[in-house]
Amino acid sequence: MRLRLLLLAAVSCLGAVPHAFADPIAISRGTVALASPFSGLDPPFGFELFGNDTAIAVETFAQGTPAVGAGTRVDLSTTVTPSQFLNHPLRETVNGAQFDVFLSGGLNFNATPFIVPATISGSFTTLFTMSGVLSGFSDRDRAGLPLFTANLAGHGTASLVSLRDTGGGSFLVGSTVFTFSPAPVSPTPEPRTLVMLVGGLACVAFLFRRRAVARM
Repeated sequence: MRLRLLLLAAVSCLGAVPHAFADPIAISRGTVALASPFSGLDPPFGFELFGNDTAIAVETFAQGTPAVGAGTRVDLSTTVTPSQFLNHPLRETVNGAQFDVFLSGGLNFNATPFIVPATISGSFTTLFTMSGVLSGFSDRDRAGLPLFTANLAGHGTASLVSLRDTGGGSFLVGSTVFTFSPAPVSPTPEPRTLVMLVGGLACVAFLFRRRAVARM
């Protein structure tokens, strides 16, 4: 009898072992657009990250850089964490495996500092690398063992968009946008494309919530 109980306990423990992906998953596509307090958009903001057999949906309350000054050194490095206030899980695909989970962890964006130009017509774009760890839990309290833990890595361009010149060399910023690329990049993303991405922030967050509700 005691042996049977031990075997059952061992099987239960094996079943509870989470998926741990040791090798970092390379994020090769996706855009993280963080609106500033001056954008008129309120968080949370939704975005998706894509890699090999991976599609991760994230909702965050992180906000972008609010303002910059001409001739000043700006560092867009930041950490983006998933919202802890979702009422419903999101569908995540990690290395081909699907999970309905509540996310925890963080994405660390390390951007190359740059000097702000004197006019809006100048370049407000720099390069970034990203590293992070996300874990997915079955319940909103993130209690117990996660269903998966994944290391993520990627790189691309970071941009300040929807700028407004307030005079005296000061610029209000609409959003900070991180655009991932499958290979080292240097070109500046098209301004019109970035503006469209920023304009869709609220819509994407709404669709995330709607998609989560639909699964209930």
